[in-house]
Amino acid sequence: MPARPSADQGASSLPGSHDTDASRPDDEGGPAGAGSVALTIVLVTVSVGTMILAEWHVAIVRRGMGWLSLRLPLLLFLATGLAFLGSAVRRFRAPPDDGGPGTGQRPVLARLRFLALPSAMAASVLAYLVPVFGGWVDSTRSPVNLAGIVPYGDGTLWLGGAQRLLFEGFVDDYSAKRPLNPALLAVRLAVTHIDLRMAMVLQGILLGLACGLLARVVARQAEQDALQHHGHA
Repeated sequence: MPARPSADQGASSLPGSHDTDASRPDDEGGPAGAGSVALTIVLVTVSVGTMILAEWHVAIVRRGMGWLSLRLPLLLFLATGLAFLGSAVRRFRAPPDDGGPGTGQRPVLARLRFLALPSAMAASVLAYLVPVFGGWVDSTRSPVNLAGIVPYGDGTLWLGGAQRLLFEGFVDDYSAKRPLNPALLAVRLAVTHIDLRMAMVLQGILLGLACGLLARVVARQAEQDALQHHGHA
């Protein structure tokens, strides 16, 4: 009498069971996920370090940052629109997976998928640093600081509140309206030895990393929803 399959064996034979997180090659818990995180750290560090050194020492790079910072929002909107359009086209034109012999052959883009997360994180950080560097060389930006470095108006009050918190240990009346802002600015100033420009660079790096991670979470959730919808179909 043939042996009956166990519950685990039966579950593994169900449609869509191969798409679980435990068997995915890019799962963060596996070796591939650890390699992707390491590659992300290396790529972000190298790209940001190269950008900072070039901005500090190469005049043509500074002029390029000033030109790009004024056009970056439009370029990002266009890139986002093209990405959505390409995703929609692939979704409606994707051939069905018939399980034939050609399904084991991965296209070139699929082989380079491990570069998606590191490249996206590096691009997110650089996108926040371009306006920071561009404001130091272009005077046509919105007048919130002088030469992109010395703040005035509300910027002076926030900077003064952070310095007062850092040196005197209390928050003034103006900064008490939003105490987290002077507190975080005081931390960045302490880390950068009261260098306002480096504190702005650090803020851009943190914002880029936060937005990149948020986009990663949204993308993974959308991918899981798509897999569940495909399994129920």
